[in-house]
Amino acid sequence: MRHHIITSIDELTDHQERWEELRRRCEGSLFTSYALLRSWLEAHSDTVRPCVILVEGGGDLHGIAPLASQEYRVGGLRIRSRSMIGDLRGALGLSNLSVLSEPDRPEVVDEM
Repeated sequence: MRHHIITSIDELTDHQERWEELRRRCEGSLFTSYALLRSWLEAHSDTVRPCVILVEGGGDLHGIAPLASQEYRVGGLRIRSRSMIGDLRGALGLSNLSVLSEPDRPEVVDEM
């Protein structure tokens, strides 16, 4: 198992099909779908950037941690945060956010 971190929206395109296959296997909600999360990232691209962790092994995608990075200032102090895609400080967010990990594969979450 190895992980790979996606830091641009354009890089996500290469993983759309495998993302959705994994979501179906994991019975992930609509809120973890590729289309919804990519749309959210595009809508908020001025304030967040993807930091999506993909866990792969044997040529297959076994896990996704759909994270985003944000930077903002509080009283002149620069704050950097990382949270689930759809969870943006001061904005309406998405519900039922979670990582996608194949059932009965605890090593996938460990790799994340």
